Amino acid sequence: MVGPPSRWHGDSVEVVVLFGFLLLVVAEIAALVAVADRIGVFQAVGLLIVVSLCGPWLVRRAGFGVWRRAQERLALGGAPDREVLDGVLLLAAGLLICVPGFITDAIGILLLLPPVRAVVRRRASRRAADSLLFRFGGPEGPSARGRPSRWFGGGPGGVVDAASHRPPAGAPDAPTQADPDREPPEIPGPEGR
Repeated sequence: MVGPPSRWHGDSVEVVVLFGFLLLVVAEIAALVAVADRIGVFQAVGLLIVVSLCGPWLVRRAGFGVWRRAQERLALGGAPDREVLDGVLLLAAGLLICVPGFITDAIGILLLLPPVRAVVRRRASRRAADSLLFRFGGPEGPSARGRPSRWFGGGPGGVVDAASHRPPAGAPDAPTQADPDREPPEIPGPEGR
């Protein structure tokens, strides 16, 4: 039997995020202690300050290149989808570099490198495509991966069988093949509603 969604789901996500943040803080402190032990306390703090001050300049410089490529793509009539995702990754890089800490600085600097951004962009695109396939369905339907789809009411008690809801094959409203002579139905505009 399917019941209402658990009210604790949101709280569990918050706990995971809080735990991840605390883990990052502990890791940053450990990295600071390790670097300070290796090069000295003042040098470690100075390095953090220099990277945090130079980071925005580096991000801006990389961002201008992405902006130029996006304008070129638009001028050719294409969609700048890759450049938009690069811009989001550069924004994340800038935020990570501005946060004091060696681990976040390292991740931010890595995101400034085009090959690293390309790998992250491919993974993000693949993950988004998988998410859309899960939510909207693939060739086999909304639950193509064997999991119920929240958007289509799939799952126990909410299974949607589209084949049983189709009109018969000979019905005039359900052509089995595209008919080039068929007029599209009129859709009333906002004034007709």
